[in-house]
Amino acid sequence: MTANSVFALLNYSFDDAKYGNSIYLTDQAKKYLELAPKEIEPWQQNDIADGVVSRSRYYVNPAANVCSTLLANANIIFASANSDPANTFTQIGAGNAAMNLANTTLLFITEIIAFKSHTDNISGLTIATSSSKTVPHYDSVISMGQEMLILTNTTDSISNTTPMLGNFTSLFIGDDLANNNLIIHTDRLAMDAANVGGISSLTANQINTIITHVQTANTLVSTRRLHDWNFYEKSYQILSDFYFVKNFTSMGNTSTYLVNNLIGTDLIKTNIANT
Repeated sequence: MTANSVFALLNYSFDDAKYGNSIYLTDQAKKYLELAPKEIEPWQQNDIADGVVSRSRYYVNPAANVCSTLLANANIIFASANSDPANTFTQIGAGNAAMNLANTTLLFITEIIAFKSHTDNISGLTIATSSSKTVPHYDSVISMGQEMLILTNTTDSISNTTPMLGNFTSLFIGDDLANNNLIIHTDRLAMDAANVGGISSLTANQINTIITHVQTANTLVSTRRLHDWNFYEKSYQILSDFYFVKNFTSMGNTSTYLVNNLIGTDLIKTNIANT
């Protein structure tokens, strides 16, 4: 199958004769092009030529569906708990418990949205628009993770991929998310069933149990998201520190003179001398 033209996308239109001899490649340049490794597969060329390249064509967020379901269930619970709780939840203490449930669920809704955005970023679907130093996204994580793997193999004899996967923990909790979603969905159904004619028969204890379920789910997604963010930020700082101190092992004559005679602390001069 012949691949489609990429050059055609440029809409090139000019009289080549006006370039004169500048248009011609030397035989050496032509030979180089012939021998250079082909860096594009036919399917890649076709995607570019057809103008269909997009991140969503190649990446999926494995947490997307469960996040959507969690968000839907949480929104329904919030709406139910926030609907005139004093007059809807008539059991002793149930009205106050319902208000607590509404507040707790609202926090969870906010966290689910943040978690979905985070997993979109580290899945490759999107690129974070915030600071590249604090918000991980797939491309930067893969690049930095490879460097961290090399560094920690030297410093700590790490011989597995945790220096990279530590940024991706949110993608590996699918079963936990599904279990929490099942519990919250069951709670949602229980709230619906308990409401007859606008009056809920749920007790304060029953509502507090639902609150605990929502808090557990919220802790799961927030802990994993913040772990990934912190791991990424720490990795960025460690590599920045590494490349800074590495400068002292590859100094030229001028740098060595300046450090040893004018600008270096006693500590760095001693360290260099003992290297």
